[in-house]
Amino acid sequence: RGRRIRKFIALSVVTLCVCVCILLLNGNLSDGPKFTELWIPTIDCTRTADYYAEQLEAGHTVTLRCTGGCAGVGSVYGTSPFTMDSAVCGSAIKAGLMHPNGGQLTLKFAGSSEISPLTALQGGRKFSSFVFVLGAPVIASISTLHGPAIGGTTLTLKGMGFGVTAADDPVVRIGATNCAKTTWVSDTEVKCVTSPGLAPSATIVVTARGESTV
Repeated sequence: RGRRIRKFIALSVVTLCVCVCILLLNGNLSDGPKFTELWIPTIDCTRTADYYAEQLEAGHTVTLRCTGGCAGVGSVYGTSPFTMDSAVCGSAIKAGLMHPNGGQLTLKFAGSSEISPLTALQGGRKFSSFVFVLGAPVIASISTLHGPAIGGTTLTLKGMGFGVTAADDPVVRIGATNCAKTTWVSDTEVKCVTSPGLAPSATIVVTARGESTV
């Protein structure tokens, strides 16, 4: 009986250790916030909005990532809204909402719309169409969550909606303090050099195009 009890205790300890290890791997016992990478489908330059017609017409938005080199590739009809058979990436570039090197964007169904000059050429016909939605920036990951209070730590923030160009002037704020320097890299990445005097625990907020992360 004593041997059985010892075996039971040993098994219980092993089980407890396994559970703790799993919790540690999942980050549930860490003392800081965790950010999960967003999975966003990457499409090629010729993909049209028709491919997502069922989702869009049901009232859902669709977020996609375009590869680079899509300027002038594929057919684009309209200036916003665009016809559903327009190339998504080329449409975003034409609208000035994405850099030719690529980026992320969100589509929304716009119903039946007049598309110039197609509507005039086809006797007033309206076309099933879509528009792009400019949402608030989203932080997907941060390179480090630790640094000295005196500042000077460079953080790399990845996500989406950080601006099409550097002219969109994204600002990173930690708590009540703006970063000493914020550098726009792409619509999906910004870098921030922390300022001195940061609180031990603070929320990181990115503001771009007048919209801020929640």
